[in-house]
Amino acid sequence: MAGIRLNHVPYKGSGPAMQDLVSGQVKVSFAGVPNVLNNVRNGRLRMLVVSRAAR
Repeated sequence: MAGIRLNHVPYKGSGPAMQDLVSGQVKVSFAGVPNVLNNVRNGRLRMLVVSRAAR
């Protein structure tokens, strides 16, 4: 609906995915909070959305 095109990039685990995200090899990631929280707190990543079943 928004016209955004994304390519799926398969990774063998969240470690390599986070390395590529922090280094700028990929621009966006859909990851769990525990996987990105340290990088967000250190200012290396910016968290845009947090969603869960209950408010």
